[in-house]
Amino acid sequence: MGEIARNERGHYLPGSGGRPHGAKNKARAELQKFVQRNLQDLQGEYDSLEPKDKLRFLHGVLSFVVPKLQSTTDTEGNDLKSFPEIEWSKLSENTIREILEHTSLNPSNNED
Repeated sequence: MGEIARNERGHYLPGSGGRPHGAKNKARAELQKFVQRNLQDLQGEYDSLEPKDKLRFLHGVLSFVVPKLQSTTDTEGNDLKSFPEIEWSKLSENTIREILEHTSLNPSNNED
């Protein structure tokens, strides 16, 4: 097999192979099925976590929900991180509870 054409950023050029535009990612589809089948168990496990562990979980799954940025800069050209590192040991239980109270995973926020 020959070399696959890529642009200067290393991305595949259109028509050079790979998954066709609009094609579904099989691993993602399988993960979605798993989550749907086990939603009650997953919610139960989440509910049993300590507040600090709930926050760690939310921080961890954000990278799968929110698109990752290749590079973000401010108006002066300084690189910015999309999600700053959180120093978990410096957060008080009250701070963690306040953060969790404002998430959609808090059951009291979902009652209409």
